[in-house]
Amino acid sequence: MFHPTEFYEQLPKKDSYREPTIFFIKAQALTVLIFYILFGISLAVALNSQESELAALIGGFAGIGFLIGLIIMFPLILLLGWGFLFVCTGLVHLFVRLFGGKQGYRETFAVIAYSVAPSIFSFIQYVNFPAAIYSLIIEIIGIHKRQKLSLGISIATVLIPFLILLIPVFIAAAYFAKMLI
Repeated sequence: MFHPTEFYEQLPKKDSYREPTIFFIKAQALTVLIFYILFGISLAVALNSQESELAALIGGFAGIGFLIGLIIMFPLILLLGWGFLFVCTGLVHLFVRLFGGKQGYRETFAVIAYSVAPSIFSFIQYVNFPAAIYSLIIEIIGIHKRQKLSLGISIATVLIPFLILLIPVFIAAAYFAKMLI
């Protein structure tokens, strides 16, 4: 995470998805777990600050429901994240190929899987946005080094799919903002 150029230069070329997948799942699991813990603490504090016993009782049931939801949803979130990793890799690799990248899908997969490292800091206010930007920078460096593309082409290769994935988010946000007005 702190020396991405050296990391990607020294990363051996393998035909395995195992190491990048394990890294991605661990980073994602840690991020989701920290989020759940912080959200659960916030919920408990908010519900315990109520002065009535009924609110405290409801808070206790909500806490139990939250814990059950965590146990059920945690593996599902990890599985969906892993699936989304393959989709994002496919989209980025499409642009890698369009812009002349010669290396295989596995190289792109490893770059994207390892570039999520800064996401473990995404729950910290004022650090989450820079962490997301740094993830993109790590991804650009990885595409540059592993796919042997120029830095400018690597920037385009990463940012175009990123913007394509953001368009539905902006459309949905605009739609819901319009509904609220």
